[in-house]
Amino acid sequence: MDPFKASTAARVEGKYWLFTVSYQAGRKCIQLAHSDTLSGPWTVQSKPVLEIGAPADFDGYHVDTITAYWFEERGSILLFYKGYPAVAQADQTDSPFGSSLAAAEMKLGDTVARKLGKLISPSLGKNHWQSGWVSGLQLFPARNGGWYGLQSGSPTPPVSPEEEPDMREPAPSLGGWSFTPEAWPVSGWQAESKPIIEIDDLPQEAVSAGMQVNLWRHHMLLTPDGNAYLYCNSGGYGQERMFVRTARIHNDL
Repeated sequence: MDPFKASTAARVEGKYWLFTVSYQAGRKCIQLAHSDTLSGPWTVQSKPVLEIGAPADFDGYHVDTITAYWFEERGSILLFYKGYPAVAQADQTDSPFGSSLAAAEMKLGDTVARKLGKLISPSLGKNHWQSGWVSGLQLFPARNGGWYGLQSGSPTPPVSPEEEPDMREPAPSLGGWSFTPEAWPVSGWQAESKPIIEIDDLPQEAVSAGMQVNLWRHHMLLTPDGNAYLYCNSGGYGQERMFVRTARIHNDL
């Protein structure tokens, strides 16, 4: 995506680049595909651009939930991803098995991404909406410098993969914002203290329509008429539906 033009796919060397999550030997990895048009056909690079880390690393179990932005002036694609640990992380005292938001970078000509490390980890204090696990991020430039990030997270810590190998994101999943004042958004990220909305605060009309338990994978569409459409999928596991909320764009976005 173009980081400076919300909801706009970027062309890199005349092509569109698609980063997607795949499985490799039972573990999630990130693959890359190219196309001349957004409608395809897409040519997939066989070697993953982002693989799991070493067994003791914060991303030693899965790499997942990828977004990517083309910074043309740097000749770099900046990738944001979620890393799941396979073993307890000593620096995540409240959630040793929780996922973290991390970054990686690809220069033109690279076939694999260079990992830059964790940006936000789930050690933000008990009951913080991201103290259990962290996910995201969709990037937005702030008018006065720096960047906003739209993310997901939860106050509930996951148990170890041995106890529940597939349940890496226990409920509730919540959406919220983070911010960094840095021009190159690979450091300085701080999450807001509260999510956009708590599950218990959802309007009854939304709950009756099936918006409950989790608010997964937030994505915002900004339109030229000044409206924002905030999408997420919600509901019980395996029974989610897509929902949208609308708002006017905040003055400093």
